[in-house]
Amino acid sequence: MEDNDNIQDEIMRLFGEAGAENFSINEEQIDIDLQMEYFEFAGNLKETIKIKSSEILKTIPELFLEETSIHDKKKSLVLLATLDNPEAFRAIEKFSANSEGEIKEWSKLALHESRMLLNSSLLGEHQVFISTGLGGKGTNLRYCVVIISRKKSGYTQTQQKVITNEFSIHLNQVNGLMESIEFEEMNATIMCLLPIKVAVRDFFLEILNECNNYGNFIQKDFIVTNVKKLNANEISDFLKKNGKSESKDFFDEENEF
Repeated sequence: MEDNDNIQDEIMRLFGEAGAENFSINEEQIDIDLQMEYFEFAGNLKETIKIKSSEILKTIPELFLEETSIHDKKKSLVLLATLDNPEAFRAIEKFSANSEGEIKEWSKLALHESRMLLNSSLLGEHQVFISTGLGGKGTNLRYCVVIISRKKSGYTQTQQKVITNEFSIHLNQVNGLMESIEFEEMNATIMCLLPIKVAVRDFFLEILNECNNYGNFIQKDFIVTNVKKLNANEISDFLKKNGKSESKDFFDEENEF
């Protein structure tokens, strides 16, 4: 938990520097490995290449040519995203709307970066960019939560209602939202939106404790991640890898800035 607590501390520090409302959450659900590739590519490019804004804008037509390589399109999108220029933003937006596959996901990241830069310029204030694999909405991040039944037979209908009601009530109380809940064998998988300032681990522990007041039917082991939605095999592998213990919970959170 120490590393994840440090992530929460870092978010709060950035809020203090940039202002409580000056942050931008990437709402798209984009593979975290692709995001890491994008930010590493962009960081290296910005450090090694110095091109005038006018020259970068001249590359826009090449972005829409079929013969332009994927690498050059990625490079063009990253460079356009560095410009405080509406023309650059519109070019990225148009390209993103008409592209497919990996380059489309790449263009979404460039579009969000470009939009944030324009907003920062208009407001005259620095913004923090927060991007996770599951994305978010407004000021909320999206999480996948997995809770495990104490019985191999899984959850009864009554227990399912308790879990659904408690998650809905607690999320509504903090202006969050439960998007979906799936019961499969011993697991309940919840997709939800939670305000970024909420202490994630403590929040979900409180819900589990409330549920267990109705019969202590949920294990203390649980998984929380904002990287991706976990399937049954991934959940099983994760629990085997970490070891099942009723004295700890499993918490996996990655925020990229």
